[in-house]
Amino acid sequence: MKTGTSGSGDRSYAFIPPYSNVAYLRGSWGIGIGKSGISVALPDPAFDCAYRLQDTLKRLGISASQPATTTRIMNLNNQVIPGITQKINTISSPTLSEIIYWFLKKSINLYGESLLKTIALKSGMPATTAKGAETEINYWSATGIDKSALNIIDGSGLSPGDRITTSAMANVLFQIQKENWFPDFYRALPEYNGMKIKSGTINDVSAFAGYHTDPSGNKYVIVININNYSGSGINKKLFRVLDELK
Repeated sequence: MKTGTSGSGDRSYAFIPPYSNVAYLRGSWGIGIGKSGISVALPDPAFDCAYRLQDTLKRLGISASQPATTTRIMNLNNQVIPGITQKINTISSPTLSEIIYWFLKKSINLYGESLLKTIALKSGMPATTAKGAETEINYWSATGIDKSALNIIDGSGLSPGDRITTSAMANVLFQIQKENWFPDFYRALPEYNGMKIKSGTINDVSAFAGYHTDPSGNKYVIVININNYSGSGINKKLFRVLDELK
């Protein structure tokens, strides 16, 4: 990691391989930047929980005879996993609508990956990214959407191999309006340019998808994708196009 010039901002990138205890930091951190830091996903949340619990107990004078571990590590070492002798605490997950709300509002990529694996698990298949993508494609294909229009690689949309045609996306957004969970989904969509739309950005790609109701009450499904563009200010130009619907 290097110090960046004043005004260059946050151009830092962090990566921790799954189950690793080594983090890699690359890029630059501009002089005078106002941010306090960046966020990085935990590589092994279960071990982190066990480690922090043991560390806290140690600070309280309560010693443990064994090092922090997880069922994954014990399975790898062919150790016998003990049964639960005493429940310490139960932490319940937020509701699905709350998870979706922050997933869409803040583009939390880790949520997208976890949701895709959960889709596979709930469908009776292994909780893997590949099986989740397969389940999602099959689901929308059963509603009449052409499979060739859906190339889903991951849950976050960060893979360069992700491809969904504008027609397929518009079809999805149109169909889900009849679902009983649609109000929660609609509420979670961010508001850009006076419209309820979700943005999507990756290198040389900018996209928006969502809904708009004009002053006369006419409702529109909006999907607009720009691929392999050059230059800057693309979103301002897209907003000018979207303004024509107002």
